[in-house]
Amino acid sequence: MITDPRVNSYLETILWAECGGDGEPLDATYSVDDFADEAIARTELEINALFLWAEPYLEGESETQVAHDFWLTRAKHGAGFWDGGYGTFGDVLTSTAHRFPELSAYVGDDGRIYLA
Repeated sequence: MITDPRVNSYLETILWAECGGDGEPLDATYSVDDFADEAIARTELEINALFLWAEPYLEGESETQVAHDFWLTRAKHGAGFWDGGYGTFGDVLTSTAHRFPELSAYVGDDGRIYLA
């Protein structure tokens, strides 16, 4: 069970923004409960790292929105920190997100969602 709302938001964004092998959005079939344990653990580490580093730039920001924009920016979607209303810090947050390796979500043979 995922208790951190930032992690939950990040994983929900992956489901919403990414498609499975059949071309359908992952959220049409899957929920955050379908992520593999290692995908959740990696997400927890990376979300914590982002928030620890970026804390001075996030004053007053919604943590769940930041987590959402983190995935979109990291995955180089057409939205994210640079257009999310972060003011002068949008570029700093974008640069930070781009330092994390780009990931893809995929459904394994066991029906769990992995990040690679």
